[in-house]
Amino acid sequence: AAVAPGQAAVLRSTVARVERLGSELLVVCPLAAPPVRVVDTPGVDEHLGGGRAVVVARFPAHHPVRAGDRVELAVDTRQLSYFDPLTGEALWHPG
Repeated sequence: AAVAPGQAAVLRSTVARVERLGSELLVVCPLAAPPVRVVDTPGVDEHLGGGRAVVVARFPAHHPVRAGDRVELAVDTRQLSYFDPLTGEALWHPG
């Protein structure tokens, strides 16, 4: 479905891993999409097996999220970076 201007897109996933960084949590979630190899972040696709794309979301440090939880992630599409799916090279970064 299309996202109206000013609205956030929503991704739904099951949390695979939570990394506690003190001031925030990094929450690793698989997506039903093929992975894109990104040249400047080697190994990012190794967070999960199975050749699936992942998204790493930032949560507040006090959030009770755990591996196995179902989550809905709001995405500010104005902050997306775009990569070539064949080369992994950056095509555009938010300004």
